[in-house]
This record gives sequence, C-alpha cells and structure tokens, in this order.
Amino acid sequence: MKLAPARARSFFDRPDPNIGAVLVFGPDRGLVRERSEQLAAHALGPKPDPFRSMELSAAQLRLEPALLADEARAFGLVPGRRLIRIRDAADSVTEAARILLALDRWEALVLFEAGDLGRKSSLRLLMESAETAVAVGCYEDDIRTLRHVIAETLAAAGLTLTPEATDYLSSSLGNDRGVTRSELEKLVLYMSGGDTVDPRTVRLEDAIAVVGDARAAALGALALAVCDGDRKRAVLALSEAANDGLEPIGLLRIVSQHLQRLFLVSSEIAAGRLAREAIGALRPPVFFRDREAFARQALAWSPPRLEAAMRRMVNAEMACKRTGSPQRSIAERACLEVNRLSASPRDVGRERR
Repeated sequence: MKLAPARARSFFDRPDPNIGAVLVFGPDRGLVRERSEQLAAHALGPKPDPFRSMELSAAQLRLEPALLADEARAFGLVPGRRLIRIRDAADSVTEAARILLALDRWEALVLFEAGDLGRKSSLRLLMESAETAVAVGCYEDDIRTLRHVIAETLAAAGLTLTPEATDYLSSSLGNDRGVTRSELEKLVLYMSGGDTVDPRTVRLEDAIAVVGDARAAALGALALAVCDGDRKRAVLALSEAANDGLEPIGLLRIVSQHLQRLFLVSSEIAAGRLAREAIGALRPPVFFRDREAFARQALAWSPPRLEAAMRRMVNAEMACKRTGSPQRSIAERACLEVNRLSASPRDVGRERR
C-alpha cells in the first residue's frame, strides 16, 4: 500500500506486524537512512542478534529473483523475526519482489531501500498495490516539518530556541534529514560547552556559530565551481558532491537557483545598476565568502547566455525524471555543458561596478 507522508511517522513509530515488506525511497537519502534504521531497530530490538539479520544486493536478486522469497520463508536459527535488507533496491529487483509478494506468508521482514523512484517505477507500483507491503516516499522537509524536527531534536536535549534562531536554522537546513540531524547534534554539544549566554536557550549567535550556514556555503561553492569556467574545478566539485550523497536532481536545482540569481543580477547590471547594489538586494543574501566570486560571475555572464544555461538545466531535470534514466550522468553532463558556456566571459571592462 501507499503510505501518505502524514501517516509515515506513526507507522515507523509503531510498525504494523502484518506488513511483511517495506520500500523506503526518495531523494532525501538522509531520511531514507533514518527511517530504515528506525524500522530495523523495531524489528531486531535493542540488542540485535546478527543471526536475525541479513543483506542481499540488487545484483544478486537480478541474477536469482527467487532467492529473496526463499530467504524470507526460511526459519531463523534463533527466536524472533528476521530482517532482510536490500540497500540498493531499484526496478531491477521488481521480479524478486513480485515472487515474494505472491507467497501466502513468509517469516522475515523485508526492507527495500532505494533512491528517488518515479511514479512509473515498477518496484514502487508493485509495493504500493500490495496489501502486505508498504511504500514510503522520503522527500525534502517542508518548512513546517523542518521546524518540528529542529524543535523536537533540541527539546530532547533540554534546549529551547529564540524565534530568530529557529528562522535561521530553518533557512540553513532541510534538504537532507541526515545533514539536519548531524548539524543539530553539533549544536547540542556546543550549547553544553559553556561558551553561550544561556546554556538552555539557543540564540541566533549560537546557531550561526555552529551551523554557520555550512550546508548553504557548501552548496554555494558547488554552484560557483560549475559556473566558473574552470573544468578541473567543476569536475572535482561534482565528484565531491556525488561522494557526499547529493542526488542528481538536487544538484541540477542547486545550479539552476544559482543561475537564476546570476540572471537577476546580470540583468540589473545590463540595465545600468551597480553590481554591488544588485547583489546586495538578493534574498537570501549571497554568503559573505562567495560575494567576490559571485560578483565576478555576474559580470562575466550575459543574460542570453544565462537563459541558455537555465534551459539546459530544465531539460536535464526532465530527462532525469524518466524511469530508468542514468540520472547522475545526465546531471553531471549538463553541469559540464554549463561550465563550458561560462568559459567565454563577456567584456567586463565596460560594466558598471
């Protein structure tokens, strides 16, 4: 069955014992990991026995689809329900899932973990239509959910927040639940270190000191590298983003947002406005360490060239959303094409500073 986001939290807090298979998927890989670990903890208990847990790979199930059903039917060597995890699930394991779901019953809880699956994904459709299975999408937190996560996490540590700190954290976090949790854990440690005005209340300066808009700064540096015209720098930045788990569509949107901001400033400059005034009017403001590089790019890119680059990003995102498409290669190729477009700066000598 398909589980609506509003019901997801209660399901993972108290999983239905009649559910034999769960698909956790989505672009927010941090939330996929968090929910999968929560489900595994419920299944295995506080002292998990290694004999009650096993992992199968998508490659194994692609070659031998019946293997999953065989393992799920088998009785364990020790008491308690077993857990079978497929961490790299994709449409290639659909046949294995179909064989499993055709069984009248099986002993283990089967957990499929996947990245972003489109609405036409065969695995997603199968799991959503099965009575004994659940499919749960994990998407970027909206502002209300993010504020709840922030308040709940800090309240568990005995901390409260000022409204200004809440606003700052909400604007600095959110694309990946794992990153959000990690940053909040660092904030909790900082508050216990004795360097704050009030150790029980997170103020704006405390939030800035720890989070420092680290996520925004890192993503801003990535977008600057892609749009800078230096191919080696762009390739390195794209490689680091992939290693950090940034999803391809997320990558495209980060670069698109940067291009849109450059377009606004470049158009203002072309209309006669001073560059520093146009950049200063942007909201949210450009990260202070990036202002010089951003200004240089705003002067180097022309509005028509930026429009072409933005169209390339939109087309790449549409291509990524087609089922079975090589999302990573499509996104990185589009970014390198934008990088190539940026390699021919316009004459900035006549631009107003």
